[in-house]
Amino acid sequence: MYTRVHQVALSELLFVADNLAYFSYQQLDEPLFVMNQIDITVSTSGSLALDTFNEVTATISLLLLKLLFFAKILTIIIITRNTQRQAAMLTLSTVQQCPYHTMEK
Repeated sequence: MYTRVHQVALSELLFVADNLAYFSYQQLDEPLFVMNQIDITVSTSGSLALDTFNEVTATISLLLLKLLFFAKILTIIIITRNTQRQAAMLTLSTVQQCPYHTMEK
């Protein structure tokens, strides 16, 4: 939408503002033109900041959704493995308790 502008130091902005305030304007059009240009610059910068914020928010939301998805998959895997271990241990304990199991040895 808009091109990104580089960051300007606060001291440089203060210097420019001081100079603009003390120029000897001859007509009313001159300061109004300067104020209009400042207004355009500020609104453009605000739009850029808002676009950047929206991009970052969308990226973070997508990452959180992916993390939640992987956490659910990991939970399912852990539950499945625990269930398989419990079934194997139950089978082993059942075989060990069987009277025929001790007779075969």
